[in-house]
Amino acid sequence: IGTDSFTCTATTGTFADVNVGGWTVTPTNFAPGAITANYTAPAPPTTTATITAIPLAAVITASNKPYDGTTAAAVTSCDVTGEIGTDSFTCTATTGTFSSASAGTWTVTPTNFAPGAITANYTAPAVPTTAAAISRLPLTVTANDRNKVYGATATFTGTEWALTAGTLVSGDTLTEATLTSAGAAPGAGVGTYPIVPSAAVGTGLGNYDLTYVNGTLTVTRAELTVTADNKTKVFGAANPPLTSTITGFVAGDTVSAVTGTAALATTADATSVVGIYPITAAQGDLSAANYTFVFVDGTLTVTTATIPCTGTNGYTTYSQGGWGSRPNGDNPGRFLKDNFTAVYPGGSVAIGGTYTLTFTSALAIQNFLPQGGTPAALTATATNPTTSSAGNFAAQVLALRLAVDFSEAGVTKIGLGQLVMVSGPLAGQTVNQVLATANAVLGGQTSALPSGMSISTLNGIVESLNLNFHEGDTNGGLLTCPGGPTQPSCTSDTSGTSDKSGKSTKSGKSTNDGKSGKSDKSTDGCQADKSGKSVKSGKSIDDGKSGKSSKSKASSGSSKPGSKFGLKSKN
Repeated sequence: IGTDSFTCTATTGTFADVNVGGWTVTPTNFAPGAITANYTAPAPPTTTATITAIPLAAVITASNKPYDGTTAAAVTSCDVTGEIGTDSFTCTATTGTFSSASAGTWTVTPTNFAPGAITANYTAPAVPTTAAAISRLPLTVTANDRNKVYGATATFTGTEWALTAGTLVSGDTLTEATLTSAGAAPGAGVGTYPIVPSAAVGTGLGNYDLTYVNGTLTVTRAELTVTADNKTKVFGAANPPLTSTITGFVAGDTVSAVTGTAALATTADATSVVGIYPITAAQGDLSAANYTFVFVDGTLTVTTATIPCTGTNGYTTYSQGGWGSRPNGDNPGRFLKDNFTAVYPGGSVAIGGTYTLTFTSALAIQNFLPQGGTPAALTATATNPTTSSAGNFAAQVLALRLAVDFSEAGVTKIGLGQLVMVSGPLAGQTVNQVLATANAVLGGQTSALPSGMSISTLNGIVESLNLNFHEGDTNGGLLTCPGGPTQPSCTSDTSGTSDKSGKSTKSGKSTNDGKSGKSDKSTDGCQADKSGKSVKSGKSIDDGKSGKSSKSKASSGSSKPGSKFGLKSKN
């Protein structure tokens, strides 16, 4: 009391119970301080205090997974922590969710967490969380292989690729990628170049580990066309130098991109008769790093030699029956046989155009001639035929072709082909031009017929030309020199003379026709029968239809060759 004051100490004690609740606490180390005699020492005091429940915690683990576009997670373990003494509790959790579906490390929360039985001395643990990773998926983008021809530009739209490993998760897209190649430019030479993909564009691609694989761009050779240049030469002249033209260059190239020369050849030579001959083109030693070659043949046209023309006497033609006669003495058949190889060193003569008839020997011609029948165009090509769908027309064209070729070869008087028709629907045309038209029509190109002319009329004109200089001692007057003097309508040999009226004195001369072996005498030196064929004095002419010869009789009013086709002779 008063100013007296005493102390005590106590730091530890015991609860009256160990469980949760309010309990008396008795100190276990109570000690009062010094007490004077006026006081008695205090007894150990007590108090009350509360034991509260211990909070427990749960710990889980979850599996990492590859990206699959979902937040689903797999929980692999669940444990309770915070127990004391020998207390032990459990929990369960097997599924959960990631906080994001994208690739990365995310919080996983279990969806079926359940703690086990917990005593009153503990509080149940809260729902735990953990971290787990969603890994990127591997995805391989491979550029497609491409081909291009040298000189072209390879363009890429960004879609020329394929996924060659891995797959896109549903909802994700890869729409394009950047594609580049050094071979894309026009000037990139022949070879192979990588096509490099990169920078893919799409949705959800951050969830993938992209690998890019190159494709291959193959540059192939472009095509050059080597064309043999067409050439022309005059009969008897040496062949001109053969040349070619190369086209098809690309990427700014010129002929300097090519080395070597093409191999050019023709069957024609200095002795080749008037006609068109192929010039073949082949590889030779041509070479180009970025090109291949294709070849187009040309033609060498042998034209009639330009020779002075001072008159139309001395030329030779034969009827189709004459050419077709079997060799006998010095008849036309013998003449053909003896000179065929010289005139045709290539071994054949052909008539026609789109369709042709080709003859490889004098005998083949004699097996074909004479031919009768309605003049028409060919409907098929043949070699060494004995008949023809073109009737008499094929025979007449062949006879004129032989006469012109023999003239151009110099076997008979040169220049027959350049003589000009005096009158008629083809007046002003040369024999060569008439023959060219006849060949085209015979070959099936009927559009080549002059306007309003029939094949029969053209056939008659050709037939008249075949008879104009029959066997070399007749001149029917149907032809003249280009710009030259006019000629008599008919001339006779020295055994008979012709006056201005065209009448001839009797010669009494007879000639074998090469077919029947018979001869006939004529009292007229120059005459035409009703078919328009001219008959030389005393000579018989095979008309190619009957194979027989006929006699002519003196007639001061005789017609000239071709008169029935509107042709007039010069006299």
